Amino acid sequence: MRELALTAAALVFPCLLILGGVVVALRRQVPPVRFRAVWLFLGLGVAAIILHGISFLFADAWLMGRINHGFYYAFVTAALPEEGFRYLVIRWGLARRPRAGLLTGMLLGSLVGLTFGALEHVGYALDKGWETWLARSFTSVPFHTLSGAVLGYCGAVAIRTRRPWGLAGLAFLVLVHGLADWPLLDPDSDEPLTFLTSGWAGNIASLVMVAVLAAVFARIAWKADAAPAAPVNLWQRLVELWQGAGLTVRPPARADAVRAFESRYGVVLPDDLRAYFLTVDGMEDELDPGTNRFWPLGMVKPVEEELSEQHQDWLAYPGCFVFVDHCIWCFAWAVRLGKEPAAVSGPVFQVTASEVHAQQIAPSFTAFVEMYLADQYSVL
Repeated sequence: MRELALTAAALVFPCLLILGGVVVALRRQVPPVRFRAVWLFLGLGVAAIILHGISFLFADAWLMGRINHGFYYAFVTAALPEEGFRYLVIRWGLARRPRAGLLTGMLLGSLVGLTFGALEHVGYALDKGWETWLARSFTSVPFHTLSGAVLGYCGAVAIRTRRPWGLAGLAFLVLVHGLADWPLLDPDSDEPLTFLTSGWAGNIASLVMVAVLAAVFARIAWKADAAPAAPVNLWQRLVELWQGAGLTVRPPARADAVRAFESRYGVVLPDDLRAYFLTVDGMEDELDPGTNRFWPLGMVKPVEEELSEQHQDWLAYPGCFVFVDHCIWCFAWAVRLGKEPAAVSGPVFQVTASEVHAQQIAPSFTAFVEMYLADQYSVL
């Protein structure tokens, strides 16, 4: 009866309470995250636990007794495999949700951390009793949940930027986690435990550090996701306009083609431009009624790569990429792209390939398309 009560208590508080809060937050995202995604990331948390268990067996066989005792238990069997496998499964899951926002990535990542924290919480409660259940309810479970959230942010940013931000976040968490678990007292010693040597001070300190980092990342993610974004049906209206004009509409660009473009040029497509290419990959080799052609992603390139030294303005558009031309390249338009995630792109400029340059047409790609839909000649 005691074991059943401890198990129920450990699952309900704080695990189910945290799970409920995360699910509510996911359902309030725009668009709402489906329940199957929740189950997927909870399942990925189980996968991380299994991988951790397998690595523990290999570590025991190969390294136990051969390296420092404290380092072995704090880093080799705890911090490194726990955080490492969590990051791998979170990154794998987020890579299959290319449109997920940064905050959504954090929430989904927290589910992976919560799964591990819940299993560990139940185990410690059954082994140590009610006092340990109560103490770990406010330390260990929140730590693992917030750790998953941090890894979710790092994974989402790494996928968008194609840079090793995820490894930097992972290294920080491994260090904090390992130092918190490092035994400060020889387990064979008869010296009485204190608050410091028992490990609770390290657990609380690590929780505070991870909570601060998660709060900073959540604020950044919220600002990025809350920035004005294109209406969901904007790109479909563009498709319908072209279809109504009898144009051949290209199928959406592949997600791996988007990632290859970002990797090649060292940029991150903003959410509006990404959503556009994942809806329609420009036009075929034909013109709309306004004699404009929106280029497929495979043709989009930096202005300095499209022009040459003989054009006076070939270096006048730093960070700008040509994506549409007018009247078989009488002039073109280029959008400024950055190296960090954003909801909307930078401004759109008209490229004339002459001494007249740097004329801004719209503050973003979204605004350019809205102008185009209202009047195809308004962007000239």
